[in-house]
Amino acid sequence: MKRLYSRHPAPPQLKRYVQAFYVADALDLEIDVVSPPTGYPLLGLIWRGFAGAEVEGQLLKFGSMPISHFSGQLFRKHALVRWRGGIGHAVAEFRATGFFELFGLSGKLLVNTTRAVNDVHPPFDRSFAARKTECVTPDDYIRTLQDALIRQIADACEAPPYLHKAINMIEAANGAIRLSDVILECGVQERSFHLNFKSVVGLNPKYFCRVLQFNHVAQLILSGAGSQLAELAADAGFYDQAHFTRAFKEFAKQSPQAFLESDEINLSTFIRLNES
Repeated sequence: MKRLYSRHPAPPQLKRYVQAFYVADALDLEIDVVSPPTGYPLLGLIWRGFAGAEVEGQLLKFGSMPISHFSGQLFRKHALVRWRGGIGHAVAEFRATGFFELFGLSGKLLVNTTRAVNDVHPPFDRSFAARKTECVTPDDYIRTLQDALIRQIADACEAPPYLHKAINMIEAANGAIRLSDVILECGVQERSFHLNFKSVVGLNPKYFCRVLQFNHVAQLILSGAGSQLAELAADAGFYDQAHFTRAFKEFAKQSPQAFLESDEINLSTFIRLNES
């Protein structure tokens, strides 16, 4: 499948906080990207083609390019990004706890929105403000993000260890796991687990599981890993095909078959970026 974004591995220093980096660089492109939730927040630099973004019809406005932005996780909402005259976009996809640990800010701060970095963390924005205006190539923008995040490690904090354990379990199961089993394995009280998970990650754990489950099955559909939807639904941990179809429509706003027949270049930009 054709993809707008090429993948760059995170440097060793950042692997605790960032899953990977991505860059899209194209001229003469006009595209509207409709984005269901992916489960992970982003840090981005835009230098070409950005013509606006909105969440559930609410327009998000920014200044002149290059634009540095944080994009949070989506909770029961969809986002749309318009690109006109090309696309120039470098992205860091955080791990579930990465934004919290690097910046000491709750993941809830970014839910259902995209915000200028200067509005969220002015000192961090100032740390690379001059350099981002000097970038020439896509690799320059990637390195600018990487260097800024590496410097930010000096101020990093740590999420509770049991949250890392819980997230690892959820991700390993692609979201198809009983939270009661996760909580038992972590050895914490249920109320504390839910409160701390939402504060750090931004989403409640049940919804986070469902988002990962959706993205997993969407990847299976797009990759052609299976021909029967019933088989895919079972592999992804859904009770039956009807349950799978209802859940899929909630996130994609269309049936699995319609999703598969949609414009591939649109689809390939929002499905979990950390898939190769």
